[in-house]
Amino acid sequence: MAGTAKRTTELLDLWQAGDTPARDRLLEHCCDRLKALTHRMLRQRFSHVGRWEETDNVLQRAMLRLYQSLENVTLESGRHFYNLV
Repeated sequence: MAGTAKRTTELLDLWQAGDTPARDRLLEHCCDRLKALTHRMLRQRFSHVGRWEETDNVLQRAMLRLYQSLENVTLESGRHFYNLV
């Protein structure tokens, strides 16, 4: 997990330094974790939604919103990023 946090911070630093493609790499980096969290939330907390929505559909919409949110937020750390997520 420490390696994941370090990589998240590296990608955030690159993106904030003006490396525009780093935002895409940041989202790719966290996608598997977010997919697992989405699946768990649909199964445990929102089972009534799971009847109509697939994990990938919910994840895709969330990732699009996150992508857009990153345009408007200045992130201070990897923790701040995951709080936004």
